[in-house]
Amino acid sequence: MWGDGSDFPILSKVMDVANRADDLGRAGLFSEAARQMYGGKRASGRPMRTVRDGALAEARELSASCDAVRDDLAQRNRLTKHTRPED
Repeated sequence: MWGDGSDFPILSKVMDVANRADDLGRAGLFSEAARQMYGGKRASGRPMRTVRDGALAEARELSASCDAVRDDLAQRNRLTKHTRPED
């Protein structure tokens, strides 16, 4: 899943920028992450779209991984309840 974040480099960068922001509403997280990753001017169109789209893809992948873990834990819990002797 998340681990050290190396499997999700764009989300890691966006979160790093967010952690240092005083006001998330004004931080321009995607544009600042894009500038740090690709250089260029702040709010440059193509790099910002690349970061936004990459972050969305990584978020979907992370969400799917979390769903799989949740489903696995729920299944284990159901199996444990059915195989445990009654007190």
